[in-house]
Amino acid sequence: MKIKNIDGLSASDLQQEVNEGGRFVYFPYTLSLIFFTFKRTSGVYLVKGSENNVVKSFFYILISALFGWWGIPFGPKYTLESIQPIGAAGKM
Repeated sequence: MKIKNIDGLSASDLQQEVNEGGRFVYFPYTLSLIFFTFKRTSGVYLVKGSENNVVKSFFYILISALFGWWGIPFGPKYTLESIQPIGAAGKM
C-alpha cells in the first residue's frame, strides 16, 4: 500500500511529522448503481500537523454526495456514514 503525501520523506522525517501532530488517515466514500452500492475507502494519506484534511476529504465527500444515494436499499445509509464531519476522517 502506498501512502500519499509523503513526498520522499525518510523514516525519521515521518516520525518527526507524527511527533508534530501529523496523522495517517483514510477517507470513506460511497458509489451506487441502483441495485449495487459500493462502500470504499481512499488510500492512506499523511496529513501533516500544519495541514487541514478538509482539502483532501472534499473530493471523497463530493463523490458520495453525488453518486452514493442512488443504491437500493443501502445507498442512503452508506452515504450518510461516508459523509461524516470533516474532522472525523478514519485514523490509522
